[in-house]
This record gives sequence, structure tokens and C-alpha cells, in this order.
Amino acid sequence: MINLQILAKLIRENKSFILGTHQNPDGDGIGSLLGLGAILKKMKKDVLMCWGDDQEVPAQYRTLPFLNEVKNYRKAPENPEVFIALDCADKNRLGKLEKKATQAENLIVIDHHVQKEHFGNLNFIDEKASSTSEIIFFLAKELNLELDYETSFNLYVGLVTDTGKFQYSNTSIKTLEVAVELIKNGVSPVKVFREVYENTSMDLLKLLGLVLERITLKEGIGYSIIRQNDFKGLTISNGETENFIDFLRSIAEVRLAILFREMPGGDFKVSLRSKDDINCVEIARKFKGGGHKAAAGFRSNKSIDEILNLIERYLGKK
Repeated sequence: MINLQILAKLIRENKSFILGTHQNPDGDGIGSLLGLGAILKKMKKDVLMCWGDDQEVPAQYRTLPFLNEVKNYRKAPENPEVFIALDCADKNRLGKLEKKATQAENLIVIDHHVQKEHFGNLNFIDEKASSTSEIIFFLAKELNLELDYETSFNLYVGLVTDTGKFQYSNTSIKTLEVAVELIKNGVSPVKVFREVYENTSMDLLKLLGLVLERITLKEGIGYSIIRQNDFKGLTISNGETENFIDFLRSIAEVRLAILFREMPGGDFKVSLRSKDDINCVEIARKFKGGGHKAAAGFRSNKSIDEILNLIERYLGKK
């Protein structure tokens, strides 16, 4: 494991970088990618920001500064000098960028998630940080760089989305102090909120209605499902549904919220959110997933009933 000083030194000493984040990127994945990309370009580095798949950015993030500079994974060269994986706890989640990452002279992982394994040859993991965007803020400080408005905006989006609008347990005094600094750089919390949370389409609300109709409550667990067929006739992507689970978690008697998203091929992407003392990341690890105590996820080819039975069995032993 490396510290912030070593990470800054590595960045100063190298010239060429490829940056990537996880598949189906969320606000923190996108915000930290764009934020670090802008920082490196300000340092006159050769930088290529990439997506790991042929994916559409969720509508709530399509107006982020510098987003048009992110390229398809096919643009990434073989054997890069430095590859930096952001907000990614598992190399498999890099998608088509995984091969490029493992071919790099230096593979640096910057993340705040509990890691199943440290897949980089250089790893900066701060599990106390609210988000990878928070880490990038302090990296800029270590590099003695002033953040411009656009970079601050992207990092603020990472903070606000990964903390659930500063409501989750990963929100610390340090997180709020970072938010204040970004606001001092010109970021408007109102503008961020409107673009990220008040940019909802009618199609998305129709899908949310289906999810709410399907909620099942069972001994402190609240769960629902999004089927692949639900997207027919709707112009939305899976990534736009990332906040749906918050509606399940908001139910008074729910201690563990679970949202099943059926993926092409039949697997389920499963999101977990908890209250009280339920440890989501311990549950996710049973399925080779990861995350945080209050928010985690995994992917499984098991049926919903099988997954629920395994989770209930785990909770029964606690």
C-alpha cells in the first residue's frame, strides 16, 4: 500500500497515463475520473480517460464538464506507462479495460472501497474516505494544485452522490470540509442537485412506479426488482436507476434494502443498503462482491429466492 506522498511522487515522475473506472459508472466513478483527468492535464501530462465498455452515461451525468473527452476503450494503447483504476474494487469491473490495465508498467488503484484483493502493483486505498473523489481532492492538495471550477464541480458530484446527499454513514467532518472548499471554488449545490437529482424523465418515473409496486417486505428486508423487459419502449439505461434503492431504504421498518437488476444473460446485479448494524459489505463478500458497511453490491447467477435465502441465513447468524 502506498501513501498520498508516494502517489503524488509517482504522478510527478511519469508522463503518460490512462485512466479508467468501473463498468456502469456512478457519480463517484465519473466524477473522480474526470477530476483526476483534468488535474493531470493541468500538469501537462499525456492523459487518456476511457470507458471500459460500449456504454451510455446515465442522463444525470451527461452535462458534467470534460465528459466529451472520455474515449472508448479501443482508443487505449497496449502496454501503457501508467494505468490508474479509479473507484474500482475488482479488476473484472474494469470491463474491456482490464487487459490494458494489467499490461501497464505501473497499475495504480485509487479507491475507498474494501478490497477483495489489491489488484494493482501500487494501491492507494482509504476506506475512511467518503468517496474516490474525496481522495482526488487531497491528491490535488498534495500536488500543490489549485482546483478550477470544472474540476471542483466533478469532484463535488462524486461526493454528493456517494454519500447519498451527505446522509450516509460515510459522511465525515472531513467530507463536509472538502465540500465547503469545492463550493468556495464556485460550485453551486443547487445546480448540482438540479442536474443530478431533478433531471428525471417521465420514462424513469414509469419504471420507478413498477419497482415500487413490486416492493416486498419480509422481517426487516425490503426488496424489489427491475427486469430487462421493463426497459422495452423506454429510453433509459440501467445506470439511471442507481437511486431507486433509496426509496426502499426509506421505508420505516426496512433494515436492509435490496434491489435486484436483471442483466442481459439472466444474471442479477444486486444492490444493498442498510440501517442499524447490518454490514452490507460482509453480505456482498459472500457473493464475491464489495462495497461499504452501509452500501454494497454484487453480481450473481443465482435466482432471487436463492440469493434471499442465503442473505436471510447470514442475518439469522448475526
